Amino acid sequence: MCESYISPQQTIGIIDTTIREIFKRCPLVLIDVKMGRLYDAAERTRILKAEPTFKELVSSTTVRLDKARITRVVAKYFQYVMFSHV
Repeated sequence: MCESYISPQQTIGIIDTTIREIFKRCPLVLIDVKMGRLYDAAERTRILKAEPTFKELVSSTTVRLDKARITRVVAKYFQYVMFSHV
């Protein structure tokens, strides 16, 4: 029995969809309190795609698309902490 191959482009497409869904629940801009920089969604996505975690996720998904794993990895990467001006 031959299983179908999942291309890296297909995996990246699923990851991009997952990122968009996560961003619906995230602040529009995040502040890096160490560096004092602001990061919008495009910049956060660019940073994720440069990470070894992203490359490993894409390269490990060649036969079976595990959407639960993709969601888990991407959601963990985009965790954030909210501060108040108390």
